[in-house]
Amino acid sequence: MLAVTLHLREVTVLKSILIADDSGAIRTATRHSVESQPGLEVYGEAIDGLDAVEKARTLKPDLIILDPCHASHERSPSRS
Repeated sequence: MLAVTLHLREVTVLKSILIADDSGAIRTATRHSVESQPGLEVYGEAIDGLDAVEKARTLKPDLIILDPCHASHERSPSRS
């Protein structure tokens, strides 16, 4: 009979997160909530959808927490 001993170790997988919301207060509260969880780290914050896309391309986060209701009308190309 063959006896096998397994040595298991705990592996923490860090999840990088981008927070996108037009409210600074909401971003700050979300950051505090996220960073209170083990294994989660906020890599960046975005102030609108366009900023979120730019930062997501650069930072390549594992997860984006996005407020789908905010829009950046000032930065959006005009439609004719």
